[in-house]
Amino acid sequence: MKKKKETTSSIKGMDCKCSRVRVQEFELDESGPSSCLDGSASQSHSIKVQENPAAFVRAVQQYVDPDVQLVMCILPSNQKTYYDSIKKYLSSDCPVPSQCVLARTLNKQGMMMSIATKIAMQVTCKLGGELWAVEIPLKSLMVVGIDVCKDALSKDVMVVGCVASVNPGITRWFSRCILQRTMTDVADCLKVFMTGALNKWYKYNHDLPARIIVYRAGVGDGQLKTLVEYEVPQLLSSVAGSSSNTRYDFYLISQVACRGTVSPTYYNVIYDDNGLKPDHMQRLTFKLCHLYYNWPGIVSVPAPCQYAHKLTFLVAQSIHKEPSLELANHLFYL
Repeated sequence: MKKKKETTSSIKGMDCKCSRVRVQEFELDESGPSSCLDGSASQSHSIKVQENPAAFVRAVQQYVDPDVQLVMCILPSNQKTYYDSIKKYLSSDCPVPSQCVLARTLNKQGMMMSIATKIAMQVTCKLGGELWAVEIPLKSLMVVGIDVCKDALSKDVMVVGCVASVNPGITRWFSRCILQRTMTDVADCLKVFMTGALNKWYKYNHDLPARIIVYRAGVGDGQLKTLVEYEVPQLLSSVAGSSSNTRYDFYLISQVACRGTVSPTYYNVIYDDNGLKPDHMQRLTFKLCHLYYNWPGIVSVPAPCQYAHKLTFLVAQSIHKEPSLELANHLFYL
């Protein structure tokens, strides 16, 4: 039976509403460049451009200004160069949340309501909205997800994605991706990330979190000792940790299988000075599997892990550079 594995560290330490949005919409046109405007200048623009990535980026450079809150791109095909060039420019050079949609997706008969709902949910997230929440009994809790993967172009570059909740309801997130040159799967930038996440929490809540629980994704059995010796100290250096420590592991199946079987996720608690009972930790982990906004159901791992995975995948496959910190408060990578 195939098992997925996560490690967790539990450290004792320290409604967004969108009323008016200006949207820039770009559509590729095989016949040549033309321009058309839909709606008032303060709400949305629709521009047609030639069918090539360079023309698309030029149009974005020409029409996107600091007042634009979202860029929607309607692509003629799933050719990777379109998506990569758009995401790279709008995630780093000109940091604006973007939404890419295939033209054929919008032409599916009888499915427009579900398609429009999915797009609206993603756009809401990228603008800072909160789609749903679950009741978390632990007060003033920050949860963190960390994932790593190798960059698709430079195999000696490791992409480290970190996502942390910044409100007690665990519905708003601080996301950051850092590139490091290394041949190992061990992150060496966690203190930098945790400092930024704690500063963001303090900005919103005027206090530091009472508890921090970190989920580290994609860890093999042979890496546990390295994580305890190298990554955990980085996290502890950002907070006031204690000397007590509890270690245990557990399996969790968070999803229901419509067909076939479900692979359990294996969790190994490698550091814990919170004093949470294993049952409480398991319940919390299960609840966090409900908070991934890119899927209207339960996912197999806690939401911060899934967010971190999406972030690292986007950077490693399409952007190949660190996204702008101006987008850190948005789930721009969904």
